[in-house]
Amino acid sequence: MEQPKPIQLEYRLTRINTNRFDIHADNLKDGDAEFRTELQFAYSNNPHLVRCRMTINMLQQGSPLIESEVDCHFEINANSAKALRQGDNVVIPAAILIQFASLCYGTMRGIIHTKTEGMPINRFILPPMYFHEIINQDFIAKA
Repeated sequence: MEQPKPIQLEYRLTRINTNRFDIHADNLKDGDAEFRTELQFAYSNNPHLVRCRMTINMLQQGSPLIESEVDCHFEINANSAKALRQGDNVVIPAAILIQFASLCYGTMRGIIHTKTEGMPINRFILPPMYFHEIINQDFIAKA
């Protein structure tokens, strides 16, 4: 079976929104932290935007240390958006979603570092995420 030709997508990161960032420094204890990450995508047609929403919660012994949520908005060039159309739908390939998630995760890393700089909670390292192991389906939205 022939593999579909990869789509060359032109896009730019147009906006970053920190929707939530709460630090619960009183909950900090000795020991390691646990991270929980959630990811959501949304598409809007005018202009052609993909929103990648990432939520990261840092916990220690079940208590929250950091609760954070960021949206990264990627504007897709009109010609590239046409290439994503399939009938009444827009199909964003998993490979593109992986790229957007990786960029959003890197953005979140920077936000967490900046907002905790000089604080004891800054010692924790946000673990790497391998989005190719998580994202394995295209995102389909109404055009």
